[in-house]
Amino acid sequence: MIFIGTLRFMFHYFCIPFLSILFFLAPVFSETKPVGFAILFPELTFQQILSKEEQAYLGIPRKTNFSFKEIRGSLIFVEFMSTYCVSCQRQAPIFNEVYASIEKDPRLKGKVKMIGIAAGNTLKEVESFKREYKVPYPIFTDNKFDAHAAVGSPRTPFTIWVRRDAQGKSSVVSTHLGLIDSEKNALEETKAILQYDLALLKPKKGTIYEGDALMPPLMDRGGYKEIEKPHRWKIHPQPFYIRPRCGLCLRSNHHRCSNLRQPG
Repeated sequence: MIFIGTLRFMFHYFCIPFLSILFFLAPVFSETKPVGFAILFPELTFQQILSKEEQAYLGIPRKTNFSFKEIRGSLIFVEFMSTYCVSCQRQAPIFNEVYASIEKDPRLKGKVKMIGIAAGNTLKEVESFKREYKVPYPIFTDNKFDAHAAVGSPRTPFTIWVRRDAQGKSSVVSTHLGLIDSEKNALEETKAILQYDLALLKPKKGTIYEGDALMPPLMDRGGYKEIEKPHRWKIHPQPFYIRPRCGLCLRSNHHRCSNLRQPG
């Protein structure tokens, strides 16, 4: 009886509280899947002059403004990224290999197109990123976060596979949040998606990314957010400015972020 009483005591005072803690902590450890399967891809527009090579690759004539729906292809491989995102930098050589494999495969070339969308970055930053990492596919600027917000403001990198049906409707068929660590994984996913029977797909409206939204900082007229004195870091004696891209780097210690810029 003493033994049974001891077990009851341990159950009520140790097991039940422990299980209760697990119950309330479960939402913290669980991760909301950012998959918006069969969601219609938004009608994004871009303002950027493409090179001759990019025009030929995407099938878009030379002009300043163009839309996502003008890109020719059965499957559009979209990477939301930031030029200052460390994972995006690590992923660049991997995606270069994916692009090369697609262009070498006659079953994929012409059907699959790759693009990048640089959230919060300027054209100069995009061009510098493409030179440094030798990116062969087009990267569009999204300096005001319009395209980024249209898909749910995801953290970067965020990859979306978009299939296009005979009527020209673009639907999301797969997504991946975070670094894709191998060319093989990305290519296998791409090939599998091309096998989907679009006749069975029922496109619907909704949110593509359903995880924790990453909201860009408020900006002043110059595109910067000012943090006035006093501030607890005491590293910069004058007010300093944070570019919106800092949030995309997932850096919480902004005073250590290389994206900080002193005024003037």
